[in-house]
Amino acid sequence: KLYGEVRVILSAGQEKVIIPRFVGKNVQNINELLQEYQLRKGKISYVHTGRYAAGKIIAQSPPPEAEVAVNSAISFLVSQGEREKSYLMPDLIGHHANRVVRWLQAHDFRIGDIRYVYYEGLDSGIIIKQFPPQGYKIQKRNLITLEVSK
Repeated sequence: KLYGEVRVILSAGQEKVIIPRFVGKNVQNINELLQEYQLRKGKISYVHTGRYAAGKIIAQSPPPEAEVAVNSAISFLVSQGEREKSYLMPDLIGHHANRVVRWLQAHDFRIGDIRYVYYEGLDSGIIIKQFPPQGYKIQKRNLITLEVSK
């Protein structure tokens, strides 16, 4: 009697890949590299540091040169750059706008819109509204808007 042909295929296990070095690369540009190496993005954590520009990968796990299975997740630690100083917004209402604006600009705060509105019984040039409000945490890059009597 003749029997049909039998083929046996032995697996050498899961396909492996060597992890490239991602440290120093911009996190926004890694998707192509991950795809090229048949890897996927794992957890991304962020930390403030003045040693690395914002967006730069400063650590990876598993490390470069490690051998892992195809489609493994690679986690990254990414710089957010140096921590920006925060300030509490003072109460500007009732103060002369010209003096306040000069002071804010001299200290590198950003002035957004200044609207002038008629306010009965009040001299012109007095701040009557502000945003952000008093006590709000701001940074120098935030816009400050004022409403001033005319």
